[in-house]
Amino acid sequence: MKPGVFILILLIFHGFYVHGQELRGELGVGTDIPKLKSDAEMQIRRLSFEDKDYSLLGQFKIEYEAADWLNVGISYRYKATGESDSYDGNHIDYNNKNRYTFDLQYKSDRFDNDIKLKNRLRYQVNVDAGGDKVTYLRNRLKLDYKLTNLYRPYMAAEVYYNTDEQIIKNLRLYLGSEFELGNHSIELYYIVEADIEDNVELSYILGLAYKFDI
Repeated sequence: MKPGVFILILLIFHGFYVHGQELRGELGVGTDIPKLKSDAEMQIRRLSFEDKDYSLLGQFKIEYEAADWLNVGISYRYKATGESDSYDGNHIDYNNKNRYTFDLQYKSDRFDNDIKLKNRLRYQVNVDAGGDKVTYLRNRLKLDYKLTNLYRPYMAAEVYYNTDEQIIKNLRLYLGSEFELGNHSIELYYIVEADIEDNVELSYILGLAYKFDI
């Protein structure tokens, strides 16, 4: 078994037994034309297998290839479920009804060792049901490894900076794999999120995403 596959399986196994494990499922459709990519996605989230509460979200995003090394993107996400969801209000991803983002992403050519580097800078505006806004700057550094033409494991780290309070709010570490099957793609990912505003609190997220390109 390849080392990357073995490590991912261990982390996923651990994720199922961590207290407060969040589960995510994503379904998306995308289209690619020269220089332009668009995606529509639906996502469901649950805090655990036992928890009955869930969140349902819909998102649309557009990304433009401004240069070989630079992508520019915008997205809008709507939370379809009510504000009574049993998520901790401190978590930056859940304290919004509407979310708007603007992205700049640097992407390198794939190096001789088959590793590719991406660095995404995101400006994000969260708007809750009462109209209150919170803004973040997010910076994510991602490395993916082309293990085969169909399989690319990756790892990433991300910082969330609250521009209103001028503090770093959260840190995230990602580990996942992307599988390409023609027009179909499947992504399996695991996220450790650290809320560092007061005491460090860890959350664990396990997700599975499917996308079809037309």
